[in-house]
Amino acid sequence: MRRRQFLRALPLAGVVATAGCTSGRVTPTEVETGDREIKMTLSDGEHYFDPVGLAVEPGETVTWVNERGSHSTVSYSDDSGKKVAERRIPDGATGWNSGIVHEAGETVARPFEVEGTYDYFCDSHDKYGMVGRIVVGDPGGPADDQFPPSGTVPAAGRIVEAGSVSFAEFDG
Repeated sequence: MRRRQFLRALPLAGVVATAGCTSGRVTPTEVETGDREIKMTLSDGEHYFDPVGLAVEPGETVTWVNERGSHSTVSYSDDSGKKVAERRIPDGATGWNSGIVHEAGETVARPFEVEGTYDYFCDSHDKYGMVGRIVVGDPGGPADDQFPPSGTVPAAGRIVEAGSVSFAEFDG
């Protein structure tokens, strides 16, 4: 097990996820707080994901938690059900579309199996730059170190090095 894998596995000891699920909602009580969590929020008129960049290992599950507002998480891929200008997830990876979550505390969880760089957006707020990036294992694929069409995200290498990049520390 690589050092990065080991260190990231420590806070996940209590996480319960929906195995084999490619997308879907789980109740807030099913997921404990850990560094595999991304908040969807609205603050001072800004809609954003926090962290805006997250590194995970293949097989780990990422849980998005709605903190404030109504949001979604949608991959830049045609199989997400949304027309997108370009595919921004690795070849062989399956896209996702959570649908809109409205309630504070509502969650959406998705496992990531295929290595590479994934860009995603909030369907309601991409025009305001609400985009995010997940790097699974090693960076790579069509999203690697390019910005999504709707906003800016940290470089994949920076995300891997830091483990995560918060919205507040990203200088876009």
